[in-house]
Amino acid sequence: MITNTGVQIEDADSAVSWKAIFAGATGSIAVTMILVAFGLGVGFTVISPWSGQGVSGTTFTVAAGVYLFVVAMLSSTIGGYLAAVCVRAGIPSTSMSVTSATPHTVLWSGPLPPS
Repeated sequence: MITNTGVQIEDADSAVSWKAIFAGATGSIAVTMILVAFGLGVGFTVISPWSGQGVSGTTFTVAAGVYLFVVAMLSSTIGGYLAAVCVRAGIPSTSMSVTSATPHTVLWSGPLPPS
């Protein structure tokens, strides 16, 4: 809608739900913090300051990289799912059949490589 001043304002029926976006972002950040704290604890238990004990530096680096990749994918998936559920909560039940499949399709196909 355009007001008398010529400034465009957001309609009440906007497709963007900022509450859902912030809920998903908050959930994603929370999951990331929990999993990174867990990863730090596991990482500190597998390394050793003494030579010949614990895992090698190469093994630790590869394992940490894979773990951080999994953390990023998992937290993004949970944050996206939370945002999709929050958006879906505000949609009338008559249009649920069409709109409920879209966020879930994007959500679950996001971490997969393109075919």
